[in-house]
Amino acid sequence: MAESTYRREFQASQVEVQKLQHQLDSAVQVFDQQSLVLSPAARQARQKDLQTMQQHMEQRSSELQDHLQQREQELLGPLRARITSVIQGIRAEMNYALILDADAAGGFVAAWDPALNITPRVLQRLTQAQ
Repeated sequence: MAESTYRREFQASQVEVQKLQHQLDSAVQVFDQQSLVLSPAARQARQKDLQTMQQHMEQRSSELQDHLQQREQELLGPLRARITSVIQGIRAEMNYALILDADAAGGFVAAWDPALNITPRVLQRLTQAQ
């Protein structure tokens, strides 16, 4: 349910951005067709209008992207946390050091034994070498 809600919201955002892009493209096309007959002042005013449209589209796209990221976290965050918890439980139960997600590009690490983190040891040796 959360995933389908997110997909619907994502698609609605995409449609809105595509609509804004289409409006901008149409306005640019009209400007290109009329630019030769426009006075320099009118041409400059139309160019400013097009820049304003472009900025509005970019701002709205950014707002939608931010909103989608927030909604993704709200809707899918609890599911991801539950999946991670289950994977970590199985990792500990089976005494696995590392679990990879074979379907993820590059073999995403799905779970690992925190004892495998060698960062403190590296930092210790670095400070000893000074």
